[in-house]
Amino acid sequence: MNLSYRADNITIKKPAKIFPMMKSRIRGEVTNVIRHDSSAVVCRVHGEIDTPELPALPNQNVYLKIYGKNINVRSGDFITAFGKIRLPREPSLPTDFPEASYFRGQNLQWIASASKQNVSWHENINPFLLFRENTTNLLKKQSARLFKLGQDKIVNAILLGDKTGLSPELRRVYSLSGTAHVLAQSGLHVGIIAYILFLFLNFTRNRTLKFALYVILLFLFVFLTGFGASAVRAAAMAVLIFGARVLQRRYSPLNILCVVALFAVLIEPSMLFSAGFQMSVASIVGIILLYYPIKKTFQKLFPKQNKASEYLFSSVALTFAASATVSPIVAVYFGTYSVVSFLTNLFIIPLFSLALIFSIIAIALSFIYLPFAMLYADLTSFLLLLSESINKFSVTLPHAFFDGTTAILLSFVVLLAIAYVAFAQNRRQIIFRLAVSFAAIILILQINIMPENLQVKIYPRDNFTMTTIEKNGKIRYVYLADRKPSIYPKIDFFANEYLKQIPDSFCLLVNGNAGMKTASALKQSKFFHYIELPVDFQATLDSAIFGKKKASQIIEINE
Repeated sequence: MNLSYRADNITIKKPAKIFPMMKSRIRGEVTNVIRHDSSAVVCRVHGEIDTPELPALPNQNVYLKIYGKNINVRSGDFITAFGKIRLPREPSLPTDFPEASYFRGQNLQWIASASKQNVSWHENINPFLLFRENTTNLLKKQSARLFKLGQDKIVNAILLGDKTGLSPELRRVYSLSGTAHVLAQSGLHVGIIAYILFLFLNFTRNRTLKFALYVILLFLFVFLTGFGASAVRAAAMAVLIFGARVLQRRYSPLNILCVVALFAVLIEPSMLFSAGFQMSVASIVGIILLYYPIKKTFQKLFPKQNKASEYLFSSVALTFAASATVSPIVAVYFGTYSVVSFLTNLFIIPLFSLALIFSIIAIALSFIYLPFAMLYADLTSFLLLLSESINKFSVTLPHAFFDGTTAILLSFVVLLAIAYVAFAQNRRQIIFRLAVSFAAIILILQINIMPENLQVKIYPRDNFTMTTIEKNGKIRYVYLADRKPSIYPKIDFFANEYLKQIPDSFCLLVNGNAGMKTASALKQSKFFHYIELPVDFQATLDSAIFGKKKASQIIEINE
């Protein structure tokens, strides 16, 4: 295969600096044990970090993973750990987990790891944290008994806000289909819980007692989920709306949303940078401002409606209103825009709503009579597996999603187009605005999808630097340059997944064991041409692409 090419008309994606791993000492309180298994414990620590490169930083939240067996760390314990620490990273590959946005949403500033022998802790019983940990562990244990085929991980995510068990493949499928919000502890789930509590408390006619119990039980649920940003927002709105009804006062949902968002940011300023909080607020803003205009647009286009069509158009209007305002935030944080999200949400939201209700019933019944609980658990698993199948099918459709700058631009244009059409005055104006909007979207796609002659993208990884060379929009060459000699290198799962998803055959160039191991794992599911580079050709290739730098020396990520 001919590896030579001309150096003109080449676009190289320039990277931005990141912090490497640093030696550190972490001292603080364990506020939550996120995961506990036979080989490691993952916990959240609030306290001080001290590194040689930086001054001591107090009041930091750290995601700490401790490797070892028989680690009996509990919520409330004081801990001192000597290990390595780093900042969460922006994804360099589309298949990478979005560490920066996820941990920012969880109000976690650092990611650290340490071995058991370098960690010490002493017991400090905090009854509230201990109650939360014991209760969530009990619910997770019941969930593992009831839900099979890995569906307990999804139930833990939507019920308790614990997404640590979700696989990267599942996250990516839901992200590309535009339905990732159903996996989070979002306003949708809290709204369903709030409605269930409202129905459950109908046994009393005393409005004051009903409101007090409602607030206590809803607070308890949000407490068990760890006070997630979107859960707090949804719960606060539910309490204020219910309170207004108890007091028989008129209220404006937009005013309530603004008050809740303002107080949330004043109490916890980091919420302002939480992707989950931003998407939660944006979805409610979209529903409040766009739902009725979109619904009226359908009524103007289709004046004759029966109950079935009215329900369908109401569902479509709700989906369009929420998705339109959330999509730009998703595009900015995750770099993708799902074209099929408007369609998939029509199916996924009702399926997940039923799954959440059935999962609550199943777990509640499991403490009373297990056979009945298993019936609801099986229904929940069926609904979740059906949702996964719908999402997997939707992302295989042609042009199901866009990524990069095209995704960001397209998401904003679609939002403006939906608002432009929704506020049309009559049927004739609606048709005209639809035509203008479609023409604008097609024009933007034509401009942005037009491929460049030759494009080089650099993706620094832990074990190697991956460089892709694209010609006319298709990846022709992938160059894996090992950082250092390694006898037993680890497989980079996310890089492997990215290479699997390249639609066409390509040439894989490697220069060391990490690249060879990646090629060995990849050949099970992907056809490609394989070349081990001689040292002299490697130097020539590095010079042509990176100038004076060697590929293995790049410790940066794409902007």
